[in-house]
Amino acid sequence: MLSGATARAGQVAEGPTFTKDIAPILYENCVTCHRPDNIAPMALLEYTDARPWARSIKDLVVARVMPPWPADPNNSVTFRNERYLEQHGIDTIAARVDAGAPKGNDADLPPKPDFPEGWTYEGGEPDYVFELPIEYTVAAEREEDYINFYSEIPWEEDRFAEVLELRPSDFRLVHHSGAYTVDLPWGTQVIDGVLHDLDGNALLRARLPRRPVSEPDEEGEQASAGRVAQRVFNEVNLPGSSKLLSYRSTSRSRSTGCRRTCTCGARACGGS
Repeated sequence: MLSGATARAGQVAEGPTFTKDIAPILYENCVTCHRPDNIAPMALLEYTDARPWARSIKDLVVARVMPPWPADPNNSVTFRNERYLEQHGIDTIAARVDAGAPKGNDADLPPKPDFPEGWTYEGGEPDYVFELPIEYTVAAEREEDYINFYSEIPWEEDRFAEVLELRPSDFRLVHHSGAYTVDLPWGTQVIDGVLHDLDGNALLRARLPRRPVSEPDEEGEQASAGRVAQRVFNEVNLPGSSKLLSYRSTSRSRSTGCRRTCTCGARACGGS
């Protein structure tokens, strides 16, 4: 015989629940990406968002695939803003799924995180903003491979950045991206943000030209067979005008082709 205190469907009186135990874990470690119109494929802010994915969430956190954090906390330093689940959090997620993924009481749900609009760095607006030099249309029916776009560095002297922040025009289309400083690869030129060979042929997905073995590079060294003269520097070093800023990203498509642009904000060390 069931008493009137029996929990409603989706709720239990004991054990971990979404509102009391799981939502705080997700809010702290997951919803930066797993929220509407952002980079992750589904939101996890609400019980109704997360419930269909309960088993998958358990499997991925137990395997330490999610949150994606390659650094081993037992053999590395502590990073700011790291997304790493302690074993207690993993056990809590697993126990709740094994109990049927109960919701819990709505009154236990913590406040949802506040996500700022615009630039997110707490130190303020960037000192310099690089605009992606081209508007790119993402294919509708497949994932894009890595694509590189280039902008000329505007300074004559070297500068060092405290923070680089990338802002895609549509986060849903971007799987991951990065900004790097590189030399202009041998035998190429940049036209509208895309590498071309010296005959004007686009190299967006083509192999880069190779320096002849007999021709020395800028430092007087002979080029080895097959080597591409493209040096990648520390991401926080923004050199002078001899370098290019390269935006490297891979995208996923939606049901229709979408356009994507990107801005990169740089805040200099000691910048005001």
